[in-house]
Amino acid sequence: VVRSMDEVLASLSGGNQQKVVLAKYLACNPKIIILDEPTRGIDAKARLEVYETIEKMKREGLAILLISSDIEEIVQLVNRVYVMRNGQFVSHLEKEQIN
Repeated sequence: VVRSMDEVLASLSGGNQQKVVLAKYLACNPKIIILDEPTRGIDAKARLEVYETIEKMKREGLAILLISSDIEEIVQLVNRVYVMRNGQFVSHLEKEQIN
């Protein structure tokens, strides 16, 4: 949480930096958002807050492209998975197939 408008983004924790960046993009009312490793390097509390934000975006119908190497994160958040290897799509799974 930013305490003042003067607080420099770089002085915030990694989790708060992630939340500020996410909020900045959401303020533009995008139709699609690309999240590349959105929880890498942040603490558990901030991770849960980011997950809650992603779930809210899903409920609101925002298209989300989530790029993550965290399998648990993928299982929890996504509706479908496309697996890439060496720049090529090698697999596609629907939510019920992901485990």
